Amino acid sequence: MSFLGHAPMAKPQSAGRVWDGPWLSSLLLVIAYATYGGYLRSLGASASRWGVSVAFVLMVAAIMTLGWGWCRQLIIFIFKTNLAFILLALILATLAMVAVSQFRVFAYLVLLVTASLLARVDLLIAKVDNVIAFLSLTLLSLLGLGLAWLPHLIQATAQAPLG
Repeated sequence: MSFLGHAPMAKPQSAGRVWDGPWLSSLLLVIAYATYGGYLRSLGASASRWGVSVAFVLMVAAIMTLGWGWCRQLIIFIFKTNLAFILLALILATLAMVAVSQFRVFAYLVLLVTASLLARVDLLIAKVDNVIAFLSLTLLSLLGLGLAWLPHLIQATAQAPLG
């Protein structure tokens, strides 16, 4: 019985549990990479810049899934030694200079890393294996980069002569 004398209402049970899982963070990851891909397209980026972006996708996915234990040990080691702490301070100062001089690129990189972290946390909550999580993060990120080409391909197809 509750305060007013009524029995508490039972929570409704969802039949299919369709909305459970990391779908929202996955969608945000695809949108983040599609936005970054659109930025690269607007710059008229070369194939090498697109290649670096694909390497970045693989690196972020690998660090967040397959190499997480190694990265964790490295971070713990960095904070245990003075020399490594000084090197970390120098690296952070360099990143601060990059953030000031190349603000837009730095903002995109921060967005991509945070969207990837969010998706990784959701995959951890869903108890997804590291290899599957790596493949998921990689494929969703590459899907986002590929979606940046979609408007260009639609426009090129619409302008192509028929027959």
